[in-house]
Amino acid sequence: MYYPKSQIKTNLYTKGKELYYSDTNKEYIGFYYETSSGKYYSGKSPSDKPNSLLSKVPLSPSENLVNAVNSNQNPLLIKNLSYWLGDSIKVYDPSTPAPPLPTQYYPILTQADYDLGEFQRYFLKKTNEVKYIEINKTEYNKYVSKLEVVPFQLYIPLSIPWEISGDRNKVYNTNKQTVELKQQRQQLPGFKSYFRERYDQFYK
Repeated sequence: MYYPKSQIKTNLYTKGKELYYSDTNKEYIGFYYETSSGKYYSGKSPSDKPNSLLSKVPLSPSENLVNAVNSNQNPLLIKNLSYWLGDSIKVYDPSTPAPPLPTQYYPILTQADYDLGEFQRYFLKKTNEVKYIEINKTEYNKYVSKLEVVPFQLYIPLSIPWEISGDRNKVYNTNKQTVELKQQRQQLPGFKSYFRERYDQFYK
């Protein structure tokens, strides 16, 4: 079949685990091209024979879910449940209420915390937004464990140590460095902005 150059993407390449021969189901590795109708053929272009019809390897449930979240779709409303269940992945039934969204938590410290000099703070980052919320340890553990009672697909859990006693300038600088390092290592855009330069918060 003839395709105008404007309707094909040529010189594409796959290292494997992406395409397979439609007629034999064998994995395909090498150059391929894609048509505007969404079909894939072996070869750099239609002139690079043979042009065997190829098929895409289906995405895993986790990859589908990430795509749904990143495109602002509600993963709870994905209709193709048979595909998910076929991969032995538990999903929420759209007919049941969705898990509640996390609520903001304000740490309440004790004298024991101040005697220790620091405590642990827990946060969630929205997967597809630069949005952070502080939560308690119990909720944090639910997200880390990916329990179905929380919408763990929508948030990334993280935690940091937070100094609260000693030399105030040292406390400020230590907490600031902790936040900056966390933002850099885990690629958390805007995490610093959450604290509004209050790196001596809870200091006593």
